[in-house]
Amino acid sequence: MAKEKKIPNPFGRKGCEAHQQKIAEVMDKMEKKGLIAKDEVRIDCENGQKRYAAGTNLEGELVEIVQVGVTTKNGKPVSREQKAIDEIEQATGIEVTFISYKTL
Repeated sequence: MAKEKKIPNPFGRKGCEAHQQKIAEVMDKMEKKGLIAKDEVRIDCENGQKRYAAGTNLEGELVEIVQVGVTTKNGKPVSREQKAIDEIEQATGIEVTFISYKTL
């Protein structure tokens, strides 16, 4: 009998329902500030990695980036989230706002 392979994220890149709900809240707040909010903004990082985050633009220019993810018990982004934040900031020069949707 073959062992079933565990799927790390059956919801794909957009994340689980709780993750998607938090992104929707973030985008709503961005739009209330008069910005054009987009989820899944593709950011090409210097190391060749492609990262995706919620972002806003004003006349076609990226001006705000929000990463939604998981935090540790101490309230800090888990290592994979911190790595993504660091890569996005390095690629864009824009400070990333991190918002947690779940704590481990």
